[in-house]
Amino acid sequence: MNVQFLLVAISTALTVGLGSLLWPKLTARARPKPLTEVRNVVMQTPVGQQAAAILGVRDESTVTPINVSSVASSLVSGIVSSVGQKAQETVTRQAVQQIMRQVDQLPADQKQQIQEALCKP
Repeated sequence: MNVQFLLVAISTALTVGLGSLLWPKLTARARPKPLTEVRNVVMQTPVGQQAAAILGVRDESTVTPINVSSVASSLVSGIVSSVGQKAQETVTRQAVQQIMRQVDQLPADQKQQIQEALCKP
């Protein structure tokens, strides 16, 4: 038997099994019959019961679906904020470096005046 085929079969089984367990967290719609059958088989195993407990889906009557659009929006907002902050830091760093290069080219007396202006308490 091909090792790649075996890995694909195992990963597919895990994905379908996890999907059958997580269904109530992902949507409020009824689980399709094939996934219900998979869940029933998964829940008969100790590993499946343990996974359901960890995922918080053992008792489906208490599970509330995750608002996927809200979670996605929050993630995108965080990423945009982080990128914006990094861009600001980069622009500031480059501006300071450019100013320092220009100050280095000034005569000594002008450098002294700038240093005194910046270092006032």
